[in-house]
Amino acid sequence: MNEREFLKKLKSKVNKERDLTLSIVEELLSQGQQLVVRKRINIWAMFFKKKSPSQIIADNFEFILNQTSYFQLDVLLENLMKNWQTAEIVKENFDTIIKRYGRILPEEAEKGAVAGLTKTKFYIMCKEIFDDADEMLKSHIDTIIQEGVSLEEALKLKGLSQETDEKLNAGLGSRKAKIARELLEGIPFNKKSQSEKEQLVQDYIPTAQRIIEELLAEQKVRMIDIKRIGKGSYSRVYEIGQKALKIGRTRETYEIPNHPRILQPLTRTNLIDERDNNKAFACIEISDRVDKLKKEDLQVEKLYQLYKELRDDGIIWKDVRFSNVGKLRKENQPTLNGEEMDVDPQAVGMDKKVKGKTLKAGDWVVIDTDFIYKEDAVSKVITDSRYFLVFERRWQQERQGKIVEAYQRNIEYRSQEDRTKSYESRNWEEEEK
Repeated sequence: MNEREFLKKLKSKVNKERDLTLSIVEELLSQGQQLVVRKRINIWAMFFKKKSPSQIIADNFEFILNQTSYFQLDVLLENLMKNWQTAEIVKENFDTIIKRYGRILPEEAEKGAVAGLTKTKFYIMCKEIFDDADEMLKSHIDTIIQEGVSLEEALKLKGLSQETDEKLNAGLGSRKAKIARELLEGIPFNKKSQSEKEQLVQDYIPTAQRIIEELLAEQKVRMIDIKRIGKGSYSRVYEIGQKALKIGRTRETYEIPNHPRILQPLTRTNLIDERDNNKAFACIEISDRVDKLKKEDLQVEKLYQLYKELRDDGIIWKDVRFSNVGKLRKENQPTLNGEEMDVDPQAVGMDKKVKGKTLKAGDWVVIDTDFIYKEDAVSKVITDSRYFLVFERRWQQERQGKIVEAYQRNIEYRSQEDRTKSYESRNWEEEEK
């Protein structure tokens, strides 16, 4: 395949969706490699009019990127980076690649294309494949920031140097509204069209931005210090200093039973869709940070005792798993500016104030309340938690055992009571005689 044939294939009608470019490039490189292996000499002048496959790619690199589906860019680039013939081409065209990632067509956005996430994957690939990746990234940091750096990108680029960190922080700070959008776009919208999703995100950008700014100021940290510490099918969790910011889908039921073993939130707010009968479509929650369980903490019996403590108090926790448990860094009492806050439970979706002991640092608490219910209002939702079925069966068996044991104790007590009455009756009759 020569250059003319190669370009003709890229421009062909069958590649209208740009989803065949990857295979066309692979075909070009494969044919060239076969010729090299077979002849063991350089015969490109004969077959490609003095142009090797790598030279064809180098000369048409930007066009190749534009003719590649956005969802195949990372695969194309990874193949080129791992190929000795084309690895240097990627390095030489780094700025062109970053700019291509920033061009998302409307139909690509409709299918869920997100520039920040794909660029982040590209940076990860650079670090895994190129030995000089850090120096390369540092040398192009201005272009990266100029094209708009996302929070996800910053997390992967942080630490290259103090200078790049300062530039990244300034870049994030200048586009706080974009960062707020990034967080809101992570919400798993249900039964909403793309235009409806976009409108809802746009509506709540000011709210999300204000929350971010207030937390940054209260915690005295920078934009670049924001970390994503959790991602599930329902929400994402970000660390801002000693606070956790959770943004995601609303719980199945807003009000949940309160308990000392449930992490107490500082605030929890539902986001309302005013165009859809004021239905809640998302939830923002702020709480104090907890520590993740370490490997040595993963004791099934201890997890069961946590489940049992909730269950004994009439609370059913369906999503039982170690990842939904954390260790307190301090007492289970929400704080703001270093002061304990007396939070109205109803304002954060709890049914009542916590009663009983206040847990201390190191104690286990449930940090994800998406599947916690009152015993008399348990949901039919089925979770994939294998612990729930095992623990519930064990709890029921133990409960039945206690009932049987209590019944037996009652029978023994009644028997003893009857024997005592019988003895007293006989004594009374003897005395009467």
